Amino acid sequence: MEIKIFNSAAEASNFAALELLRQIEGKLDSNLGVATGRTMDAIYHKFISHAREKTLDMNKVSAFAVDEYIGLADESANSYKAYLDLHLFNQLNFDSGKVYIPNVGLQNIDQACLDYEASIKNAGGIDFQLLGIGINGHIGLNEPGSSIDSRTRVVALTSSTRNSNKMVFSNENVPLTAITIGIGTILEASRCVMVATGLSKSDIVQKVVNGDINSKVPATAIKQHPNAILILDKESAKLI
Repeated sequence: MEIKIFNSAAEASNFAALELLRQIEGKLDSNLGVATGRTMDAIYHKFISHAREKTLDMNKVSAFAVDEYIGLADESANSYKAYLDLHLFNQLNFDSGKVYIPNVGLQNIDQACLDYEASIKNAGGIDFQLLGIGINGHIGLNEPGSSIDSRTRVVALTSSTRNSNKMVFSNENVPLTAITIGIGTILEASRCVMVATGLSKSDIVQKVVNGDINSKVPATAIKQHPNAILILDKESAKLI
């Protein structure tokens, strides 16, 4: 796993945005795995700015959300779909028919997981997987204890994940469960780009970088990927 450390979160975010830009410039029909969360805010903002400057056509791009909450109200502003629409899809000319979100409204939720896994496979797999790191080491919503060969499935969210996300939930309770793509699914992507910024991520970054691959820290699985990069700022890299 390649590691790049930048002086600031802004520089780290811009580098990640440029990596995403280069992926699409090199393959206009790229299949993207797109993450959510506060770390992604600046990355998408900078990516949109660069894409507009270059008049990059996103119409042929397919995008797969990493995860989605189960049990939110229809059209909830707290869903990951709403996040991605706001911060990414509605800002550029993505084809809505090529945007994929786990179908958490399906009555047979296990079938929804199988369908989502199949949609990734049928598209030819993920070319570029963008990821953040949770403070407990989760990637996507693969919480500690997740198997390295796990696939898209329903997961129970840990209290630390729910507490971390609570601040953005103004009018709903944080859900207890979600659908997430699995670690095994993530590792099949052609390229993985993982980003962590800020002092609050320094402890988990130290465990990822200096520790062995283990299910207690799911993000360590990326270390076995042949084409993965970890992008950090000085604060998140403080302990390595």
